[in-house]
Amino acid sequence: MKRIMSLGFLIALILMVGVACGKESTNQSGRTINMTSSVDDVLAAGVAAQQNEENKERSASIDEIEETETKTVEQQQADRPKTAEGAEESKKEVKEKPQIDVDITELSATMAYSEVCNMIYMPDDYMGKTVKVRGIFDTYYDAVNDLYFHACIVMDPTGCCAQGVEFVATNDYSYPQDFPTEGEMITVAGEFDTYVDGPYVYSTLRNAIIY
Repeated sequence: MKRIMSLGFLIALILMVGVACGKESTNQSGRTINMTSSVDDVLAAGVAAQQNEENKERSASIDEIEETETKTVEQQQADRPKTAEGAEESKKEVKEKPQIDVDITELSATMAYSEVCNMIYMPDDYMGKTVKVRGIFDTYYDAVNDLYFHACIVMDPTGCCAQGVEFVATNDYSYPQDFPTEGEMITVAGEFDTYVDGPYVYSTLRNAIIY
């Protein structure tokens, strides 16, 4: 009888322990699930915060780049008038230097001397053409009329013969400050023309500029 009661008590105790273990397992499982869910939420929140911070930094970098580009464009626009002014000066300089029709400076000494002789003896072939020539600067003063005559002297290869090309500089030049010293080399360009003085016909380069 006692054995039967003991056996029943033992079975009841085992059932109670089993039920208690089941509840503890359920509770622990639930707690584990809850803890896992909480960690996931925290990690997700941390990742989201980091992404937001990276997005803010990226946005700030983009804004900084755009601001720099805007400043660069504004600086270019601010410098544009200077560049345009420089371009205008370049255009003005180009206008001051005429288009050359006959460039004697590119010829050899023999050909240059021959070309100058052709200009003197066959002036009609050069009338109205812009001629560029290089040679020795010389000046003749006409005391009667109080006038200076300027010329570019071209020598032949042997140096024994010379032919002068008279020129009249534009009003931008003043003698003697804007001219080289007599005997120095000079390069001039002007429009070929002729004029009559007494019984003689002379050739000259009008509106000449000095290089």
